[in-house]
Amino acid sequence: MVRIKNIIGLAAIGLLVGVATGQSIAQPSVQDLSGYLSAIRSNPTLPVPKSVLSDPQNESLLLTTVSPFLTDTLEQVRAKAFYLVSSIGQKSNATTVRQSAVGYILKGIQDKSTGINGVATEALTHFKIADFNNTARVSLGEALVASTHHLDQVVKLAGYLKEQGYAEKISLLLTAASSKKHKWACRLALARMGNAPAIQYLKDKLLTATVNDDFVYDVVPDLLYTRNAEVFKYIETIVQSDTYACEPADPDASGSLLCAYRVMEYLSPYISNFPLRTDDQGNLEETDYKQALQKLRKWLNENKNYQIKDETY
Repeated sequence: MVRIKNIIGLAAIGLLVGVATGQSIAQPSVQDLSGYLSAIRSNPTLPVPKSVLSDPQNESLLLTTVSPFLTDTLEQVRAKAFYLVSSIGQKSNATTVRQSAVGYILKGIQDKSTGINGVATEALTHFKIADFNNTARVSLGEALVASTHHLDQVVKLAGYLKEQGYAEKISLLLTAASSKKHKWACRLALARMGNAPAIQYLKDKLLTATVNDDFVYDVVPDLLYTRNAEVFKYIETIVQSDTYACEPADPDASGSLLCAYRVMEYLSPYISNFPLRTDDQGNLEETDYKQALQKLRKWLNENKNYQIKDETY
């Protein structure tokens, strides 16, 4: 009798597991994803089904479904798979899902396609520091070698995480690098990690810098990346300057404009309690730039010790 009861109990458990599994597999979002991943082999321009990116209840299952396609033989399929993993991960509010997504995306840094290498590294910059678990941090550390494609981006990602042990690897890369781009990235990453020589190097370079369109577009974003208070003080000098050295965004417009306006836009997401109107991402939403600039200048003068946001890339 006991044996029969055990058999019946096991059968019931098996039935429940089978029902639960069937229900998960039968989810419309998962079915849509499976069909989509098969179809893009012959039609890569197909749009992603809306259900795939709007089903928070099945995010883990969606990641599991797409993961085999990260190593597909076709680059177009792998590229779309990495995009899907990144999108699902970024939309998720669950730490486990976000960490799983980061783990999958990190594999893209080692993909044989340099295009996917770059896409994967850029995607990782949109994740929080807490989304990188110990396994992910080890994986990223292993990518800090000269042979890694898009090394400048990978190095800056490492600087963002400030993992103990990265600094030595980045310093070695700095010494060995022949590319100015890679050397610059190494110094930026070290500055983000609080390395005094790297910060001093940047400060010395800025003493002779010419502020113009190229500087604002190419250099200022890198300076903001460092989240260093001393570097931010230099950026403040541009905000406070009345030098007309930048070109209008409208190519048909004549004359020059204050570079301070552009820098004001760049600065807004990175300062806590920023005094101007911004959207949820911190992007500026002011219409009267002249008035906004005066307000910002006054605020900076009155708030010398403002807090720099360091929790995002």
